[in-house]
Amino acid sequence: MIMAQNIAELLQQIRQVENEHNQYVDEYFQIKEHVKQALTELNNSPTSNNLNTYNTYLILSESIMKNIRSKRLLLTNLICDLHKHGVYLNDEDEDEDDYDETHSSLDEGIEDESLGVLDVSSKLASLNNSDNMFDENLV
Repeated sequence: MIMAQNIAELLQQIRQVENEHNQYVDEYFQIKEHVKQALTELNNSPTSNNLNTYNTYLILSESIMKNIRSKRLLLTNLICDLHKHGVYLNDEDEDEDDYDETHSSLDEGIEDESLGVLDVSSKLASLNNSDNMFDENLV
């Protein structure tokens, strides 16, 4: 019963962190557009005001990227905790190659081209429907 509660709490935390991550990704791309626009304005009119605007957006985009990395690391740690309970996402097994592949994909270096929303929740759906693992009141 306690293990099922722990697993249910981990699943809830994973969903929350995934949602926060995806919100940061959306914000990041919005700010990147502002950075591009501010850089264009700075190139067209190199004033201190335009430089300050550009620097502000650049610092904000770097801060958001730091938050994205933090959320990915937290998500990786939560999935590791789930593995400690013997629960693997998306029909994973305990094979070390699968384990490493899952974690490296979440915690890899982030480039704009590869940055996107995470969809771990779809992998969790099968866990929520498992009657033999969870009490429905806990999930």
